[in-house]
Amino acid sequence: MLTHASATSTSPGPAPRTFAAANYWALCVGIGVYAENPEQDRPLMISEVADFAQTLLNSGWLPDHVKVIKAEEATAHNILAGFRWLRTHEGSNDVSLVFLSTHGSPMGGPQGNPLDLPPKDEADGADEMLITYWGFAMPMTFLWDDEINVELNRLQSEGVCLIVDSCFAGGFNDHWTSTGASFSQTAAQWMTGFADDVKGQNRVVLMGCREDEEAMSGGFAPWLIDGLRGYADVNHDGVVTAEEAFNYTEPRAHGQQPTMYDGYPGELALVNVPASSPVERAVQLHPAGQTAGLNTLDSAMVRGYVTDANSSLPISDAMVNISGHTQGYEFYGNETTTNVDGYYEVGAPAGRYQLTTSAVGYCDRTTNSFNLNDSQIRWMNTSLYPRPEENATICGYILDETTSAPVIGADVTLSWHGGSGQSYHNATVSDGLGFYSMNVAAGRMDLSIEKAGYFAALLRNIIVGSHETHWENVSLAPHPAETAVICGYVCDADTGVPLAFVNLVYYWIDFAGGISYENGTSTDGTGFYTISVAAGELYRDIWVNGYETYDPYRHDGVANATSWQNISLARQKPSFDFLQPLNALYRGNHRIIPWSRPVVFGATNVSVYFEDMWYGGGDVAKVEFYLDGTLQSTVTHEPYTWAWSVRSLGKHHVKVIAYNFEGDTTSREISVLKLL
Repeated sequence: MLTHASATSTSPGPAPRTFAAANYWALCVGIGVYAENPEQDRPLMISEVADFAQTLLNSGWLPDHVKVIKAEEATAHNILAGFRWLRTHEGSNDVSLVFLSTHGSPMGGPQGNPLDLPPKDEADGADEMLITYWGFAMPMTFLWDDEINVELNRLQSEGVCLIVDSCFAGGFNDHWTSTGASFSQTAAQWMTGFADDVKGQNRVVLMGCREDEEAMSGGFAPWLIDGLRGYADVNHDGVVTAEEAFNYTEPRAHGQQPTMYDGYPGELALVNVPASSPVERAVQLHPAGQTAGLNTLDSAMVRGYVTDANSSLPISDAMVNISGHTQGYEFYGNETTTNVDGYYEVGAPAGRYQLTTSAVGYCDRTTNSFNLNDSQIRWMNTSLYPRPEENATICGYILDETTSAPVIGADVTLSWHGGSGQSYHNATVSDGLGFYSMNVAAGRMDLSIEKAGYFAALLRNIIVGSHETHWENVSLAPHPAETAVICGYVCDADTGVPLAFVNLVYYWIDFAGGISYENGTSTDGTGFYTISVAAGELYRDIWVNGYETYDPYRHDGVANATSWQNISLARQKPSFDFLQPLNALYRGNHRIIPWSRPVVFGATNVSVYFEDMWYGGGDVAKVEFYLDGTLQSTVTHEPYTWAWSVRSLGKHHVKVIAYNFEGDTTSREISVLKLL
């Protein structure tokens, strides 16, 4: 397969195609919720597909040329119908864009072996598939790369851009033609003729990661959206092309490697850039996860004993810390200490964690990452090694990179690493000459140097021998001049009331240089804030209790100018969805097949779930169930279920209202056809 992650397009040819809104069509799919498997939900996908579509509209696309399918509407049937919609409207002078965001996976056979459905076109022997709304509950309701390729091949468009944001997305660059002998070619024959086959495809494929990589929700799409907002228009011609959008996104994605196939002659224009700089937007709203340590009901437990690695005796008062991310991708941390027997137990919601153990006179020890499931009790015993003898010295001078003047009072932290997973830390500060010195044990270590107003320096894998004096001189680069001023008001989105004492942090990032720094402020009693920052690429975080603050996008300042960035924040409200009944046919509580709407034979349960339920509870005070406008049940704890046992025949309206402890409410309702 032909993929690349270079910073420039490899496609020779004419200048970018001119953007003309009447000739552009887009199918945008973001699934994000999954029938009967809410633990697989990724709400960011729904926010991102909405933001992606809105970015197209803000950039000149016509509203009736952009079709969005998301959440429970994103069934395999509806997605294929979306492709038919696209095929019905596009023509040979048009450009078609398809954006797909969901879980992805290589295809496997019944025994778990790789599966490559005809045509046999996969060098690794496995097609890639995308999980639809029913994809976890009914494994055959997925889309795979060859199926999507067939749909794209049916398009007449002069140019086609496919964007796939999923795990293993790099496998979605198949480009065989849909007619002729290609279906019967062997993989070797197909690969040999690949370049000729795709020459006429005029297709660009942007993929969120490599074919052998997992990806994180939020790790690709926000950067791509920023690029389409105008930041990718590096040649300032007023158009963002698919190639420019990729070149902007690729170096910014963290923990995954976006890839691109470019079969378009020249560059494929996707959006117009407004004449002014990218428009400042309100903070994106997204159901926030549970804040670590607040109102969190730990649903799992880690237990074990901590002992001396040499004597096997128990170590009392050892600190045991669990940290990582919940199944909802929220950070979580908890800690405890061992008793006189060296025993500990520490709770956490389901998620993926590391365990760090430390004690006075011993090296720290951190485990590899491990999964913790709901209600699981996991035993993890730990042995700590006594701290080694510090018979060596590390020292040096810390200077200003620009002026060569000594940097006084810099924090110098050393992390020593042993061969059996142990580690320990030592610290000092530089003196009036910028000099530092500390005793260390012989071995491998990292050195971190930090000072306010400077970029931190990190020296890795320093080797110091026994009784050695090891010199490490360091130059610190000063932060850029803070010549941009950003100010504005932070208000309640519903009432317009100013919000006082809201914390804001702006992050200045130079991705090319691999450096960053942050500066923070807070609003005053009138909701007003002002902050001086360096001009360039800026992102912000906002902290205030009771409000949604999800915002992954750029908010640049301008050198030697004041930029106004007013912010509207929405109240946090309970975020829930129906667990049963869904759009399916039910006999009692047993789902038979998906249907166009909920149809129930006999008594059934009406159940809802909250995002927070899958990683430790949530801010839910009560849930009310209504039938045709009449209150039937009020539930104050999990499971949030009402047993609908009254016999009836006909259409009914079921409404659910959820309340949090602050009094905010969210309601959802569905129409159900009940038979008996």
